[in-house]
Amino acid sequence: MQVVLWARIDERHHVGSDARRNSGNEAPAPSGLLICRESDASFFLFHCNADWSPVADTWHMSRDAARAQAESEFPEVAATWTSGG
Repeated sequence: MQVVLWARIDERHHVGSDARRNSGNEAPAPSGLLICRESDASFFLFHCNADWSPVADTWHMSRDAARAQAESEFPEVAATWTSGG
């Protein structure tokens, strides 16, 4: 898998309306987000802990779909993406 975008989640970000829920409770905010390419039509959005280990993920058919999901959860992330890994 290839990292195409990554962002640290910090005080610049707030949780949006699509924030991930865990058993009806709000899950802890991740320390970072990764968008990784598995193939031309397969991308993952990973929510990562402080060590960049994935703690949750979603699968998407495009990089833009993965990015849209991340930006619905953390609206400010659009300004903090970094390319590559």
